[in-house]
Amino acid sequence: MSFSIRRFLESQDLRRESEESSSGWSYALSFPESLPFFAGHFPGHPVVPAAFVIELSWQLFFWPKPPPSQEFRHLVRGKFMKPLVPLNSYEVFFDVKQKQAQNFCEVSWGSAEGGVHAELRFQMSFCKRKMEVSL
Repeated sequence: MSFSIRRFLESQDLRRESEESSSGWSYALSFPESLPFFAGHFPGHPVVPAAFVIELSWQLFFWPKPPPSQEFRHLVRGKFMKPLVPLNSYEVFFDVKQKQAQNFCEVSWGSAEGGVHAELRFQMSFCKRKMEVSL
């Protein structure tokens, strides 16, 4: 059986939490040790791969619907301050901002145990061609 981000998200008890004081929302999730990439990334010291965090953030932005195929995204900035590891609980906070007629989504991955682990910023715009991404 191949690994699917969608199936992973469906296995989580995801509830969209909105912040009253901001335009953002968040989800809480964790990574079970049984995820297939932990066996090789890295044996004895498992870390969630950055590519998975980036794609997972994009999928979560549209959750529970799948990302639209006509939506183009560009990762403007990605900063990983601390590794994301199995079994920890993480809060993924999303905030959409507009700057000079462009839409941006800022994503922050944090945990109660260690503060902010990762910050991502996507630029979003519509395009006509279909874009496919797989991990």
